[in-house]
Amino acid sequence: HIAWAREMVDYASDKLASRYGWVMEMEGRDWMKPEDSNSCESCAVVDMLQCYLLLAGAGYPEYWDRAERYIRNYFTDGQMIDTGWMNACSPCPDNVASSWTDVPSRVRGCFVGWGAPNDLVDETARVKDAIQNCCGPHGAWGLFLAWRRIVTVRGDTLKVNLALNKETGACRVESSLPYKGRVEAVLYRDACALLRAPGWVDRAAVRCRVDGREVKTVWAGSYVMFAGAKAGQKVTLEYPLPVETRSEKLDGHEYRVRWKGDTVVAIDPSGKHVPILQRPWFEKDEVPQKEEPEFRFREEIDRALNEIDW
Repeated sequence: HIAWAREMVDYASDKLASRYGWVMEMEGRDWMKPEDSNSCESCAVVDMLQCYLLLAGAGYPEYWDRAERYIRNYFTDGQMIDTGWMNACSPCPDNVASSWTDVPSRVRGCFVGWGAPNDLVDETARVKDAIQNCCGPHGAWGLFLAWRRIVTVRGDTLKVNLALNKETGACRVESSLPYKGRVEAVLYRDACALLRAPGWVDRAAVRCRVDGREVKTVWAGSYVMFAGAKAGQKVTLEYPLPVETRSEKLDGHEYRVRWKGDTVVAIDPSGKHVPILQRPWFEKDEVPQKEEPEFRFREEIDRALNEIDW
């Protein structure tokens, strides 16, 4: 069954999706007019993301890379944080079926539905210039799926699977990506700590540190292992981030995508209405910092991690 699932997921990944996480709403065009373009729903993005995470957890680490590319790019930029571009609706009275009151502020935080490869909305989609109502809750579920798997702990083994910031009862993950190729974990308990490196890294260029002191790099599959790490220590994984431009052909159109590691910093052509994936600030090497108080609720976090499920 896993072999069949991998075949289906790889087909969808290669034929129906971009490398950065745009996924066609459907493969066929039976419901579409000839002039309509294929568009993307966050439901499809999250379905693919879930498949990647399940396969990665089943022992196929290459799918962690795909999951992280989706999370860092189309999935993240596809959440509507700024609704200032939306026009207020016509002043119509609300009824049991529809509501027009303060729509822009009420849809803030929802996720792309019928989006273009470079835009939050798509004027040539089957449903034009719209946001699908099922994509909001599906996007929230996707956030949970990713958040839950950043760090996994089994017995005395702690794995950092995704290079994303997270505070847990076992460790605090501090990621400098995409500014620098650096992932750190501050341990709150003794553990064999494993930090995953992307599949594309030059292993000869990888550096490991414990409390700032360089140590020998020990590989355990796609992870770097810090055996016998102690509570209070900071373990660090460092690697160079390659910068490259790749071309992708999506629904008959070609896009030139500029990558820094697993993060898209620009896409050409840019979107027309609500452009996404235009993030020149990620070209910088200086990592932004902010002050936060020391976190003191590790027992509560542990309990929440054991209780929260979806």
